[in-house]
Amino acid sequence: MRLDGRLVDDTGRPVAGGRVWIYPGDAHTDSDDAGAFGFDGLASGRYRLWARKDELYVAITMVTVRAGREPVTLTMRRGLTLRVQVVDGDAPVTGARAVMNDEAVAITDERGCAIVRGLGPDFQMIDVMADGYAPAYVSMWLADDPGGTIERTLQLTRGVPVEDDDEPEPGATLRGSTVDAEGGPVAGAWVVAVTADSDRPDDLDGRSDDHGRFELRGLAAGAYDVFAHWEGRASALAEVTIADDAPTDVELVLRDARVAGVVVDTDGAPIAGAEVRAEAAVVNGDVTDSQGRFDLGAFPAGEYEVVATWPHQHPRCLTDGTMVRTGAPAVRLVLPRLATLTGRVLLDGTPMTSFGVLLTRPQFVVNRDPIGVHGTDGRFELRGVTPGAWGLLVAGPGTSLERITEISVAEGARIDLGDISLTRGQRVTGQVRDAAGDPVAGARVAIGDLEGDHDPLQRWFSGDLDATTDARGRFVLDGVPARSPGARPRIISAIHPRRGTSRDRDLPDAGGEVELTLLATGAIEGVIDGLLPDRIVTMMARCGRRSARTAMVESAGEFRFDGLPPGTYELEMIVPPGRPRAAPVTVAVAAGQRAAVRLIMPRH
Repeated sequence: MRLDGRLVDDTGRPVAGGRVWIYPGDAHTDSDDAGAFGFDGLASGRYRLWARKDELYVAITMVTVRAGREPVTLTMRRGLTLRVQVVDGDAPVTGARAVMNDEAVAITDERGCAIVRGLGPDFQMIDVMADGYAPAYVSMWLADDPGGTIERTLQLTRGVPVEDDDEPEPGATLRGSTVDAEGGPVAGAWVVAVTADSDRPDDLDGRSDDHGRFELRGLAAGAYDVFAHWEGRASALAEVTIADDAPTDVELVLRDARVAGVVVDTDGAPIAGAEVRAEAAVVNGDVTDSQGRFDLGAFPAGEYEVVATWPHQHPRCLTDGTMVRTGAPAVRLVLPRLATLTGRVLLDGTPMTSFGVLLTRPQFVVNRDPIGVHGTDGRFELRGVTPGAWGLLVAGPGTSLERITEISVAEGARIDLGDISLTRGQRVTGQVRDAAGDPVAGARVAIGDLEGDHDPLQRWFSGDLDATTDARGRFVLDGVPARSPGARPRIISAIHPRRGTSRDRDLPDAGGEVELTLLATGAIEGVIDGLLPDRIVTMMARCGRRSARTAMVESAGEFRFDGLPPGTYELEMIVPPGRPRAAPVTVAVAAGQRAAVRLIMPRH
C-alpha cells in the first residue's frame, strides 16, 4: 500500500524539502515543491510520522494505513535552535556529528560549534559522536514554539575501541501462530509483545509468515502481554512468561475488533485533520480524512477510551474521551467548537516582539507548557481553547509574570483581552571567578535549577533563569521575580565544565551584584547490591537546598555522580510506588576526591 501526505506551515502554505520519517520501516523521504510526500510498499496498520525542515518540525503523529486512505496533512511549526559547543578540554572538536533519529543533523565546524534547528516540544535528546571519542548527548524539555536559541557546552572524553565478537544477541524467544476463529492461519498479522512489568518497558513486534507462524527473538526473560492484529481483527491479550532457557509457544486467535468512526462538531459537520487516539496495550492513532473519518485498526477485545482533538487544539484543552467497545458499529465523536483568545502585550508602552502565554485552569495554576509568540506588533492569538473557565499567564524576557484570572469562554467565541502591560523584573549582575581570583568565561550561572535542561521560554515562567559569563566573567540576569512574603530566599550558583562549581548563594531580595567563586568538585561512585539486572532505577543525590541531581543505574547496579561541589549528600533510589528500595545513605564529598558508597537492597 501507499501512504501519501503533504507538509504545510501554520498558514497552510506548502513546505518543500521537508524530511519526513516513518516508523515502523525506519524510512524517510523529502517533500516536493508542493509539499507532497509518499511512502510505498507499506502493509496496512499503524505508523508514526514526524518531520523537520530548518527551524520547522512536525511532532510524532500516528496514522493508520489502509486501503482507500486519503492523503494526510502534517502541519509544521517553529521549534527551538540548539547551539552546542563540543570540546576536548579547552580544544574544540571539529567534525563531531549531532545525531537525531539515527541521522546526522549538524556537524561541528572549526570552532567545535554545531547548530541544530527545528527542535519541537517535550523531551529532546541529541547524540553527539566523534571518531576516537565516547558518545555523549544533550537533552532538554522544550515548550511549544519556544523560539530563540539554547547554548550548551559538551565535553567529550576519549573512547576505547570495542571489538565486535560476532556473538548472537542474547535473549529469550517467543514463537507461536496466528489463526482465525475457525482455526485457519492468518498470514501477515502484526504480533506485539509488551512487558507487563513497568520497570522493564521493552517491547518487540514482528509479522506472521504465510502459514501464520511467527518468532520474536531477543526478548528479556519475564512477563509479557502478547497480542496480534490484522485488518480489523485482533486477538485477546495473552499473558505469557518467557524464559531464557527454552522458547515459549502461544496461539493467538484473531476476531473482529475494529475501532473506527467519524469526528464531527456540535452542528454535525465533519472535522478533517483531527487527531484520534486510544491507548490499549499500545497507543493507536489516526488523523481524520476530509469526511472526518478515522480508523484506529484493531484492539485486543475490550472497552477503551477514545480521544479526539481538533487540528491546532491547545494542548491544555483536551476534551473528554468516549468509551468504545471493540467491534462496535461506527463511533461518532462530537467536539465542541473551539474559542480563540487574543490580545496585545506591551512593555513600557511598546509592543513586545517575543513573549510567552500560558493557559491555566483558575484552580490549578501550574507554570508549565507555555506557548511562545513572536512578531512585531505584540499581538497573540491563542486558538483551540475549549469552553469553560480559564486563566492566562504572560511573561517575556526581563519581565515579571502577569496573571489574568476568571476568563469565561463560550463555545466558538473570540475574546479580545485588550492590552496587557508587563512590568520589568529585578536585575541581578555579577562575576564568576576561580579559586585564584581570575575571571572565568563560559560559566553557566543559574537561579534555581543549575542542572535544568528547560528552554528560556519555560524559565521566564518558572523564574529559574540562567546566563553565560562573558570574557570578563560577567553575567546579567534580567526578569528575576521578587520573593514572595514569607518565602525562603532563592539560590544562585555557577558551573563550568572544567573549572568546577560554586557554592550556593542566597539571591538578594532587591537584585544587585553577586560574586561567585568556582571550587574544585568531587564525585560519587556507587553500587546497589542485590538489584535485579532487569530493573530500571534512577539514583537521586541532594545536598541542602541545591537542586537534586539524578543518575541512571547500570545493569550491574553501578552509578556515578560527577562534578559535585563539596558537601554532604543524601542518596536515595527513585522507584515506582510499592517497589523495594535500598535505604537512603549519606556521603561526604570533598574537592578532587571520589567517594565510594554501597547500598543494600532488602531481602524478600
